[in-house]
Amino acid sequence: MGQKDQITKTDQNGQINKAGSRPKTSFKDRLKAAASKNRFLSGLWYTGRRRHNSRGLRRFGKLPVEPGTVLFNNFYGRGYACNPRVIAERLHQLAPEAKLRWICKSDADAATLPGFIEPVSFGGSDYYKALSTSSVWVFNELLHDGLEKRKDQFYVQTYHGERGFKKVGYDAMDNEAYKKKTAKRQICEEGNCDLFLAGSQYAVRFIRSAFRYTGEILTDGTPRDDCLFDPDPARVAEVRGKLGLEEGVKVLMYAPTFRDTATVEGQVGSDIDLNDVLRVLGEKTGEKWVCLMRAHGGRALTLTSAAETTGFIDVTRYPDMADLLLVTDLLITDYSSAGGDFAITGRPVLLYQDDIENYTNKDRSMYFKMEDSPYWVAHNREEAVELINGITPEAARENDEAILKFYETTETGHATESVCRRIMDFWG
Repeated sequence: MGQKDQITKTDQNGQINKAGSRPKTSFKDRLKAAASKNRFLSGLWYTGRRRHNSRGLRRFGKLPVEPGTVLFNNFYGRGYACNPRVIAERLHQLAPEAKLRWICKSDADAATLPGFIEPVSFGGSDYYKALSTSSVWVFNELLHDGLEKRKDQFYVQTYHGERGFKKVGYDAMDNEAYKKKTAKRQICEEGNCDLFLAGSQYAVRFIRSAFRYTGEILTDGTPRDDCLFDPDPARVAEVRGKLGLEEGVKVLMYAPTFRDTATVEGQVGSDIDLNDVLRVLGEKTGEKWVCLMRAHGGRALTLTSAAETTGFIDVTRYPDMADLLLVTDLLITDYSSAGGDFAITGRPVLLYQDDIENYTNKDRSMYFKMEDSPYWVAHNREEAVELINGITPEAARENDEAILKFYETTETGHATESVCRRIMDFWG
């Protein structure tokens, strides 16, 4: 298979579509990418977005806030997933009379919503009306410039990657490339957010510094990670069925993070040989393995080494990462917070960082030095094979415990319940 060929695609429902092709980038996305490489154009982009959003809110600003309504936002319309999904489902169980709304970018996204959730088209009139009239906002992404809640609204920020490595927000301004493309962006959480969620003291510290947020932080955990504590066998079987996994087959997932310096397509270059990894795992365990490949944020994934179609499934378009972690037996990432989430499972996580010098110089600086962390790190193929051959279930559990301790993790497995109760308390 050629370097830029697609292995498989998943549709919006998470079903595998082997005939799929790489999703086309919109003119807006290409324009945004071009602006990100120029300080002046980037400034115009953020200024324009701020003014547009302010006008949209003013249009509906005199309408009354509707009691018992919640507006959910997963990356401004990127499917039904992540922390907002589990909060919405639990809130519906606790308060079925509540009116739940979900931001969608397309009709295909809207079609994935359960019947108890009303779709809201991102950027349209109903979007600004929902922002203005919903009594509660539940977002996993920071507010876009120009968005401000009203005094009688309650804004919950769940975020989406609290145990990551790379610096974000104001903390990342020590990187000139990042600073150039975001200098005019406004981080609005400090003046708007009422409740931030966190599952570690590590997250508490970077929330305070990266977003300059001084309000309340609920440290009962990350709602999407609740399922990793006591996995539901029925849910695991359902996800495996969607992915077409044979009974008994073991699962490797390769999930690198994005690069600021990448193109709109978001291609990630790596010399990791996943064919060789699957071979080593098969020889070590005597079992059949397949590899799930997931690029960050719906982008395309390009590897330096070619990959055969047999044994590989591209799950980049699968909507919910938590589902994929449930069925994964070994996770390989590079700088993604998924590593910190996966440690809850007690199963092995390996970091493959063949480009760490280039990454830290051109993309983002880190919150910590890798050698100061307990992560298993490989910088080349030989180190990866050596680490994999040394993995035992006992060693994996001990390493995961060390990772969770490193982050001063406060996950309880009941984070969803806690935030839902806070929302209901706000309603009175």
